Amino acid sequence: MGNSLADQLLKAKLVDEKSVKKAKKEKHTQHKQARKHKTEVVDENKLEIAKANEEKLEKDRQLNQQKQKIAEEKAVKAQIKQLIESHHIVINGSNLNDFNFKDGNAIKTLKVNELIRQQLIKGQVGIVKQGNNYSMLPYPIVEKIAQRDEDSILLLNKAKTEDIVDEDDPYADYVIPDDLIW
Repeated sequence: MGNSLADQLLKAKLVDEKSVKKAKKEKHTQHKQARKHKTEVVDENKLEIAKANEEKLEKDRQLNQQKQKIAEEKAVKAQIKQLIESHHIVINGSNLNDFNFKDGNAIKTLKVNELIRQQLIKGQVGIVKQGNNYSMLPYPIVEKIAQRDEDSILLLNKAKTEDIVDEDDPYADYVIPDDLIW
């Protein structure tokens, strides 16, 4: 137990006496210079290990942030999916008309009855896209979805203010009908 590493290496004949004395002398001179100049001996290996640990911690922190962001996005998508599935408006009936709306650069069509069509025009019902499917939802639900993901809202008309009429409007006498189908 009293054998130092140098003694053990000498017994195993892995090093010779000369190299052991040289290593001891170098170590002694380093300590002597450190005491003389009152500086610490800088161990380059320790610095490299500390630097590598800091880099690893930073990389792990960035990975955790990315994973957390992905998890939050999944949670938002799940919330939107649940809202759509539980509140979508189902249209039944035989007297259905086409209602056209814009999805990006494409014009899409849904079959709706007259009541739903009027609600879409007035902003009481909105159209939401989930994947390749379109759903019609009541205004409060569309607002909740808009808070989570604005891009999934395709149509949500603002409530019309028919009471406000500009007095200087030259076309005030010409009323535009709401029942135009395009």
